[in-house]
Amino acid sequence: MLLLNWKPALTIVLYAAWCSQLGLAQVAPHTILNVNVENIVVYYEDVSDASTFATNPNVKVAAVSRNFQTSVLIGDIVSVNGQPAKGVTVHTFRTINLRTAPTPGQAIADLMRANSQSLTFEFLRGDDSTPIGTIMASGLGGAGAPPPERP
Repeated sequence: MLLLNWKPALTIVLYAAWCSQLGLAQVAPHTILNVNVENIVVYYEDVSDASTFATNPNVKVAAVSRNFQTSVLIGDIVSVNGQPAKGVTVHTFRTINLRTAPTPGQAIADLMRANSQSLTFEFLRGDDSTPIGTIMASGLGGAGAPPPERP
């Protein structure tokens, strides 16, 4: 029968847990990614028959609605911070026209925004197409410049 002294075992477990928490207090420095995208195409949901989406090879002027229009932007990632890269970016927009004093066809809100959006960047290494990762963001868009920072 194997007897284990529980005090040293508990001490080791608690020490390991404490050490793993040390990394949580550190904040990584900010990194700016300059992502260059080419071959951007925007698709509008401009017909009521969903089976025809993206089937017409001819470019046509979309019949844009006043509100709740959906569009999808797709583009090729070609470089990140000047280094060759591959990948795709997909952005989905839903026009919502939030206004503090709306006219017919606009939505009322305490702020002014043009759309709700979801953005995805899927990165591959440029030389061998090895997956690097994905960056996703979502929020409201189509606003003016942000206010200046307060001191």
